[in-house]
Amino acid sequence: MAKKKDRVPIIKNPKIGKSYTFMFAGSEMYGPIIRVSESLTKQYGYNYYWFNNIEDSPNERGKMMTYPVSIYDILSNSRDV
Repeated sequence: MAKKKDRVPIIKNPKIGKSYTFMFAGSEMYGPIIRVSESLTKQYGYNYYWFNNIEDSPNERGKMMTYPVSIYDILSNSRDV
């Protein structure tokens, strides 16, 4: 597998609030970008974003699970899953 620096992101400029298909732990998920992860972006040197999965249900406090996703793991902006 190529190093992440050799790979080209499929979605070059993702927008906060827009929904995308993304990979997390080997699974395809779909949901909106919540915010940019400044700490992970600084640590790894390429953009990381916090996503929600629209198929998850909120916990007992009404919070949704968030997933840290690199720019290289954003697959598309359409619902093809």
